[in-house]
Amino acid sequence: MFRFVLTGEGALYLFSMCLQQLFEIKLFKEKHHSWFINQSVQSGGLLYFATPIDPLFLLLHYLIKADKEGKFQPLDQVVVDDMFPNCILLLKLPELEKLLQHVTEEKGSIQYLK
Repeated sequence: MFRFVLTGEGALYLFSMCLQQLFEIKLFKEKHHSWFINQSVQSGGLLYFATPIDPLFLLLHYLIKADKEGKFQPLDQVVVDDMFPNCILLLKLPELEKLLQHVTEEKGSIQYLK
């Protein structure tokens, strides 16, 4: 689970193998639905969707919070959350540095963000 940027509440997300891509998990649930599977009808119309999501969207909560503090900080100090400790997995995604250049300021040769 990660913190959803708009509400601040937890939401389900899925990493692909080797942390190459991030997916948002959504549940489609209605009372009176069934599925045709092969030659049978299965009751319970639950359907989970996994849609790709830009990891930057999940980092926005932490970046906005850090910006309000008004000081430059290393990324591993910005993305910290006691309620959602797995948030640090977002830092392992490839291309993250390139994405961060669009929404952050850097200071010095070590990447400090504001």
